[in-house]
Amino acid sequence: DLKQYADGRIFTGRQAKKLKLVDRLGNIQDAIKEAKKLAGLEGKTVMVIRLRKEEGLLQKMLDSKISTGELISFPRFYYLMSF
Repeated sequence: DLKQYADGRIFTGRQAKKLKLVDRLGNIQDAIKEAKKLAGLEGKTVMVIRLRKEEGLLQKMLDSKISTGELISFPRFYYLMSF
């Protein structure tokens, strides 16, 4: 039963194969080849589109890819002193 493994753990490829969570091990090229086979597109040229994850605020700041004006517009926490 797969539910016993659905608790947030991370498995290596070998562990996942041993637990029958995956059929076989491979790389991205192997996955593309298998997808083409399953789609009946063997021997055809296909386009693989990889979507980039948008950088977060911290990464933009660390890479200096954010302007001061952009930084000022972000919401922030304020501490209100009571006298």
